[in-house]
Amino acid sequence: MKSLTRMITAGVASACALAVVMIGADPALADTQTFTSGCTTWTVPSGVTSVAIQATGSAGQAGTSGGGPGGSGDVVSGTLSGLTAGQSLYVCADVGGGQTGSGPNDYPGGAGGGASGVSLGADFSSPVLIAAGGGGGGAQGGAGGGAGYPAGADGVGGPGLDPGGGGGGAGGGGGTQSAGGAGGGPGVDCVEGNFGCAAGSAGARFTSKGPGAGGNGGVTGMDGGGGGGGYYGGGGGGAGSGYDFGGGGGGGSDFCIPYLPDRMALSNSTCSSPGHNATYGTASVVLTYNAGPPSADLSIAKQGSPSDVAVGGNVTYTLTVDNNGPDDATGVIIADSLPSQLRVVSVAGSNGAQCAHSSMIAGCRIASLGSGATATVTVVARAVQPGRAVDVAGVIAKQHDPNPLNNVAWTTTLVHR
Repeated sequence: MKSLTRMITAGVASACALAVVMIGADPALADTQTFTSGCTTWTVPSGVTSVAIQATGSAGQAGTSGGGPGGSGDVVSGTLSGLTAGQSLYVCADVGGGQTGSGPNDYPGGAGGGASGVSLGADFSSPVLIAAGGGGGGAQGGAGGGAGYPAGADGVGGPGLDPGGGGGGAGGGGGTQSAGGAGGGPGVDCVEGNFGCAAGSAGARFTSKGPGAGGNGGVTGMDGGGGGGGYYGGGGGGAGSGYDFGGGGGGGSDFCIPYLPDRMALSNSTCSSPGHNATYGTASVVLTYNAGPPSADLSIAKQGSPSDVAVGGNVTYTLTVDNNGPDDATGVIIADSLPSQLRVVSVAGSNGAQCAHSSMIAGCRIASLGSGATATVTVVARAVQPGRAVDVAGVIAKQHDPNPLNNVAWTTTLVHR
């Protein structure tokens, strides 16, 4: 108790002398959230008005059995400003990659890379920023097309090493800002019904599940064409066999031209010169923002009874502290500084308060006072000499207080003989 008394005396003496010493909060550090798969709704925290976005699209998967390499996904970034607390953003990571094709000898092409990005709406009808996925490589065939802006690159067709001299499956087309890429066609020597050749499917536009999926590679074809790149997801690589070769899928297109309300803006965009990601399955969205320091508006009120007392009599002071939020207050110190006419008899507090006193200072420490909560401290004092006794109380906490003027309260007691 002696150490607590010393702490209260040293820490709040100036607050008890008609001024509250505000304890400054630690400098705000940037908060970071990382999303690596699927789609989710992110709610803008209190105090946040802008967020830095870095989106990484997955590279396409390489084709099997010496197949072509997958195309690179892109890494794009920008800063979205004009946000308000409670607003929702829709975040998707590694979605929309096209499925692979598979040949009769089980030589599948590579899967298309998934796209990653942020939208103002859950249906992705108002995208803010999207990093496209690369196309999947063809099985024993051509390479996948890379992501890009304003259109993904086309997939490369299979080399066509069939002894009969026919060409391999064609590569899928890259997606654009307004359409999915066309699927690649089967090889020129393909005989439908004989070898089960199949063209790749076209890429899709974005859906409620996220950015537009790349088309699938030709399935069951010896030299199936690669799938077309979606608006943003890479297309899957085409099928292939030991003789005929599937084409690679097309890459998706990046997006950095925002469709935003007037009050919002996207700055520092890197769509025109994006970074590249050559690793399949490593897509992500990273949000970095500064919520500012926590804030708690503490206020104190004080009542004394009776209002006049004879020397040798007692007076009881009730201190009421409210946390008006918005955040919880921690390390709360409530102190009462008595004038020369009074001496402390006892002090007690609510909310698990630890209390102690010297002859003229009473104080309590509360570990945490939640937003909207109230605490009370009761101080009993004895009158020792006549005069007009002005008793001052104050409250402080570790958090920033946006309204320090209500952190001090006082009352007057008349002491007579």
